[in-house]
Amino acid sequence: MRKVITEPHESVRETVIPWKFFVQIFRIHLSKELLQHYGTSPGEINELLNADDLDWPLMGELAERLFTREGAAGFRITFGLSSEYNGIMAFVKSSEDGLTVKVSDRPELTVDFVEDAIAKAYPDYTVWTDGEDRVYVDEGDDDPVLLSPTDAYQKYIVEAGK
Repeated sequence: MRKVITEPHESVRETVIPWKFFVQIFRIHLSKELLQHYGTSPGEINELLNADDLDWPLMGELAERLFTREGAAGFRITFGLSSEYNGIMAFVKSSEDGLTVKVSDRPELTVDFVEDAIAKAYPDYTVWTDGEDRVYVDEGDDDPVLLSPTDAYQKYIVEAGK
């Protein structure tokens, strides 16, 4: 899918993704959830995801599970050519019309956000903050790395592709 964003956009906004579009974007994730956690057969999955009248309460439940599983970092999204627009998509709510998501140009890099994102991406590392402006990451070598939230996010999430 290619969509170039041409209009100016705010830092954070909410948008509704119609269910059919959501299913196409997240088809593999939805299939995996249905197979592993709901015991749905491959034939039933195909019927559910290709139905003209999608079971939106079920799709909403699946969306919430997907976004919750991704943790603080949400889903990273890229639109346009050459990564023209990069952002984070986070679950807000579901309704008959579709999935409402919050889209932000970049996450607000507070120490709490970065601590949660790194802890989710690297469950074997010990991560903590001073609550104000520093993030500490212990990679298991008894030599914690002390970084600003921006540097920590860049090193552990962006550069590592998490």
